[in-house]
Amino acid sequence: MTLDLEQLAQSFRDDLVAALKAAAPHFEALPVTPRGHRSHSGLSLDLFIQHGYVQVSLREADERQLQGNIGDWANQGFLSSRSGPCDEELGRLASTIASVDANWQGESHDLRHLLFVAAARALLDPQVAELLRSHRINAPCHAAELGGHPFAFYVMDPDEMLRANYCDIVRAQRITARILDIPL
Repeated sequence: MTLDLEQLAQSFRDDLVAALKAAAPHFEALPVTPRGHRSHSGLSLDLFIQHGYVQVSLREADERQLQGNIGDWANQGFLSSRSGPCDEELGRLASTIASVDANWQGESHDLRHLLFVAAARALLDPQVAELLRSHRINAPCHAAELGGHPFAFYVMDPDEMLRANYCDIVRAQRITARILDIPL
């Protein structure tokens, strides 16, 4: 089976954006700082491929030292395709993963890698950052530039076939493509 990674990332992005829009009341219920912002320092798109569900987790600012240890975040599973807020929108994303998985002819660990790359591309899309900012979360728009930010995006392999944040991998690819002036 041929997999169009860009098309898959766009499909993931569309479902994620729909979920984040539908979650507006849940974001509004989160506390704000005296300056009117929410005190979150990270967001993770968690794919549990073998279990057939996805979730979105939020990291509190005071949890920054936990980095990508998403299971330790207070708002792990803030949104989920299993039940609760935005289960329909995130359920579409989980269904897409299941469909791609069912039609994949290659090694399952290779597909998992591609799914995590597509999820990272979706999560780093400017529409996601803009939508988070509309919910008063100070999320950066990572294009193809170097530089840090107190807010981080995460896509991690829960089985740790590759112990890395896929969002960092995608950012590194974008930066390299920009520097070398090559299309991605």
